[in-house]
Amino acid sequence: KILLLYKNQNGKYLGWVLPKGTVELGETYRQTALREVQEETGATGNIIKYVGKTQYNFRGNEDFVNKTVHWYLMTTNSFYCKPQSEEYFADAGFYKFHEAYHLLKFNDERQILKKAYLDGTIPIERVQASLAAFHGHLNGSDSNNFEQELKRKLTFKTEEEK
Repeated sequence: KILLLYKNQNGKYLGWVLPKGTVELGETYRQTALREVQEETGATGNIIKYVGKTQYNFRGNEDFVNKTVHWYLMTTNSFYCKPQSEEYFADAGFYKFHEAYHLLKFNDERQILKKAYLDGTIPIERVQASLAAFHGHLNGSDSNNFEQELKRKLTFKTEEEK
């Protein structure tokens, strides 16, 4: 299943997102990813693989900001999670792949989630299960095999400013 956070800043809808955070001085991307998932969700993860990176831009308060996002696939041995209220997270939970895919607010997060399951980032037996389940979901078929294969999976990302 996929771990998502619901961000609601001062009553303003921001939507469901994957955990993320900024790299601190002296940290590797992997260290940041593990720390941020723990801080934002209370979940303790173990990295399986690096999935890839994406980039995006936005206008900050005073200038234009370029972000590079590094994505990792993780496992956890528990479905426990508690959203970090200091970062305006109002809810957190583990969702089936097709649920997470449709809940995610940002297209880049949906695409990297799909990539993690469809391009071999997960061992081949799981890729085959996820391909069958993903296409099965689109066709309205049962996705129980997918859920069993990917139980206790979560994805997240870390980011660093360029």
